[in-house]
Amino acid sequence: MAGRSCCNPVTIGVLSLAETIKVLPAPASDGRRGTGDKTMQLDRQELEGGICKITLNGSLDIEGAGAVESPFNEVSETYKKVIVDMTNVDFLASIGIRVLVKSAKTIGSRGGRLAVFNPNDAARSVLASTGVDTIVFVEDDEAAAINVVS
Repeated sequence: MAGRSCCNPVTIGVLSLAETIKVLPAPASDGRRGTGDKTMQLDRQELEGGICKITLNGSLDIEGAGAVESPFNEVSETYKKVIVDMTNVDFLASIGIRVLVKSAKTIGSRGGRLAVFNPNDAARSVLASTGVDTIVFVEDDEAAAINVVS
C-alpha cells in the first residue's frame, strides 16, 4: 500500500494542473478526453544541415501518441537534430510527453538534440512544471529551435 500512496500524489497533481490550466477539452461523444474527431497527423521534412522537422497536428493524447510513436522512434534513431512544430497540437497528455522525452533521450544518447517549438500556453506550462523542459528544449519559434539543435 505504501507504494501506491507514493504514486497517487503525482497522478493527482498532474491531473489537477491540467484541469487548472484548462488543458482538457470537453469529452468526445464517446466519453473520451481529447478532441475525438481530430486525428493526429505527422508530417516530416528534412531541412538544411541534417535537421528533421516534424509538424504535429491534432491531439497528443493516447491515440495521437500511439499514432506518432513509431515515426518518432524512426526519426530518433536516424537524426541527431530534430525540431517539432507544436503549433497545431491542441491537447498534450502525459503519454504524449512520454513520446517526446523518449525521443529526446534517444537522440541525446547519440550526441544530438530535440527541440519543440510554439507549444500553446497550457502545453508550455505543463512541460515546465513537470521538468520536461530540462530534457526537451522548448522554444518560441522555428528559428530558435533550429539554433538550439545546430
